[in-house]
Amino acid sequence: MPDLVECLSSPSYPGDPLALTWEGKRCTVDAILDRWRSPQAIHFRVRATPSNDLSRHCEIFELAYDFISDAWRVTPLTTSASLT
Repeated sequence: MPDLVECLSSPSYPGDPLALTWEGKRCTVDAILDRWRSPQAIHFRVRATPSNDLSRHCEIFELAYDFISDAWRVTPLTTSASLT
């Protein structure tokens, strides 16, 4: 199953990420911490919170949109990124 990222509508795709799905759970992007381009992709480092997490436990992810494969990759960067 491909990684899912919801983006802000933008004239150039992709726009800023708004939410992502990790391990079957939707997470809201609270902040974009960094962004950069490589020849093949655009990358975002984001802080995100599971939508149904009452403790508001935030996780850090790297999101990468690959232009050639037209697909997102979601990589957890914090050790507690398991949202189960």
